[in-house]
Amino acid sequence: MTTKDTVYIASNPHSCSEPNHIAAFDIRTAKRTWMITAPKTPGVGTFIPIRAEGDGLIAYMLPGGRPGSRVVHLAPADGKQTTLLRMSEAQLAGTPERDMISTEVPDPALFKNGRLYLHRSGAFNEYTAGAPMTMILGTQ
Repeated sequence: MTTKDTVYIASNPHSCSEPNHIAAFDIRTAKRTWMITAPKTPGVGTFIPIRAEGDGLIAYMLPGGRPGSRVVHLAPADGKQTTLLRMSEAQLAGTPERDMISTEVPDPALFKNGRLYLHRSGAFNEYTAGAPMTMILGTQ
């Protein structure tokens, strides 16, 4: 993802036991400005960039355990996180949110107007029967 001044790159998750990173690079000098690591506890986090917004980046953090997933804005200067949406444990009880996201899909999520839209990709068969195809998470 890019803005007029910055290129944002997310690393692929290395394993189920290590979180991934997002790094920001100055577009003119190609020097890394900052790098952040998804939280490792409680559970392993994975950042997925959603879109560049203004000079910063909107990213979705997959639930690695409790307290669930969240959508954050990463500041262009230092990667400081501002939480835009946090899913509560009650919201996630029994939902297949983690199964709705694939880091292999080019556009895994949409965040617009304070809502997170997730859409299942892949095969639809007897194993996925009964699971939602689309999920919209937000606050009232």
